[in-house]
Amino acid sequence: MNIYALEGFNVTVAQDPGNGSVRGGDESDKELVGKYLEVGREYTVERTEVHGWHTEVFLREVPGVAFNSTNFEDVHEQDEANDQKHADWARFN
Repeated sequence: MNIYALEGFNVTVAQDPGNGSVRGGDESDKELVGKYLEVGREYTVERTEVHGWHTEVFLREVPGVAFNSTNFEDVHEQDEANDQKHADWARFN
């Protein structure tokens, strides 16, 4: 997913085509997704927090829980002009 997704951006839980399970992240990331989310369902980004080695994704539907960005796919593309509006853009670009 786009780690610079702005509030209101839509994502889905990414599915591993080989076995239908959650794609990306380690086992604890996948367990967290399994506890709160459904593969293929659409969710709304509240915010993302970009760090040096990972990005946390917070969703409107699950307040206060941080997910790994690798567990998601974008529903639509966000252009670079909007990426640049993200609070963390300047630190990493």
